[in-house]
Amino acid sequence: GGGGGDDGGGGREKTAPPMVPLGSNYKLLHGNHGTVLVLGFLYEMRDDETASDVTIQGVEDVMMEQPWFTSLFSPPAPGTFEFDAIVVLAHMAHDDALIAAMHDAIREFVGDSMTVQFITGH
Repeated sequence: GGGGGDDGGGGREKTAPPMVPLGSNYKLLHGNHGTVLVLGFLYEMRDDETASDVTIQGVEDVMMEQPWFTSLFSPPAPGTFEFDAIVVLAHMAHDDALIAAMHDAIREFVGDSMTVQFITGH
């Protein structure tokens, strides 16, 4: 053991298992008059607030880098999306800076005409 990447297991270094979401990344709710994209986000917890085997991805990292997220906003034809409105469920205060960051990022993808509603609370 001790230093140099040796974990005491015959010289092999431990590798982190792949990240697996704890739930669905999003949900499309289909109604009689349209479809709503529902997204959910947690506040960005510090490492000491989570279990050692849990990794919280940063909200802005998800919105700019995760293919599951960016692909939602890549319509088959310009201005056509699989949804008519967006609801963001945010486990954070309504005045958290991440709310504005999420709003701005979503607007970059969908423009100003689509309804975007935030439901927040912490």
